[in-house]
Amino acid sequence: MEKDGLSRADQQYECVAEIGEGAYGKVFKARDLKNGGRFVALKRVRVQTGEEGMPLSTIREVAVLRHLETFEHPNVVRLFDVCTVSRTDRETKLTLVFEHVDQDLTTYLDKVPEPGVPTETIKDMMFQLLRGLDFLHSHRVVHRDLKPQNILVTSSGQIKLADFGLARIYSFQMALTSVVVTLWYRAPEVLLQSSYATPVDLWSVGCIFAEMFRRKPLFRGSSDVDQLGKILDCCCRQCYYLCGEWGHGRRAVLCRAHHDTWPNLSALEACMLLVWISSMFLFLHLAELQFFSSDVLSAWGHFRCIHYQR
Repeated sequence: MEKDGLSRADQQYECVAEIGEGAYGKVFKARDLKNGGRFVALKRVRVQTGEEGMPLSTIREVAVLRHLETFEHPNVVRLFDVCTVSRTDRETKLTLVFEHVDQDLTTYLDKVPEPGVPTETIKDMMFQLLRGLDFLHSHRVVHRDLKPQNILVTSSGQIKLADFGLARIYSFQMALTSVVVTLWYRAPEVLLQSSYATPVDLWSVGCIFAEMFRRKPLFRGSSDVDQLGKILDCCCRQCYYLCGEWGHGRRAVLCRAHHDTWPNLSALEACMLLVWISSMFLFLHLAELQFFSSDVLSAWGHFRCIHYQR
């Protein structure tokens, strides 16, 4: 609905600054004139419409956020409003109004002075991140695009998952599309173009977890093949021995992947199995060290770091 040539979005929201630009449009910081002048984030989407109408990715984001907003989860960004600015035969202009958060995890990590993020802070952020992810998965939503740029951090340290442009409500029997998730955070099953579900998000979380300590990406591949190679190179070199002492001074040794020991496995399958085994041992080691609270361990227990299938 328009008044004096202005859309409802133009009447209610006053843009202050442009804060980002994505594949479908720009993001602005704005004031909500009808709600005390609070700051909001306007995601202005210019969607090309054809014979099939609006792209599924846009419909997907709006539908998912509308559904999740009813729960007002503290670790998921809130969607306040959706406005249709204009519509023609060729395109539709939408404005998605989100709560505004000043920084994402990438900006936060860049600002942290040496020696880096304190361990207790990382533990708290991981708890919130996993709690938000558990909420999404419990409502049958796979985010599919988790990366530091899509994790917002408030001034008080609250974590909020954002940008559900690639999320979808899934069916466990469905083979989801393979071209998702920023390359550095893609799970092996996505790189291998296998069927996947919730574990792809947990792989991304694991990469982000490592990045909190390192303050740089864990696997920086330049292509799908290069990315998978970097994952296998890192994991297969490290998975022979469990980091640190295990139990009462014992070190867990993982078997080596040779044709003589596993004659029915290809080299790639053997490496992937080693990665899966080592990730499970590492998870148990973190549990023994009580790195996470019991609540997070319970949430994490619903997922697998790697979805290995033969």
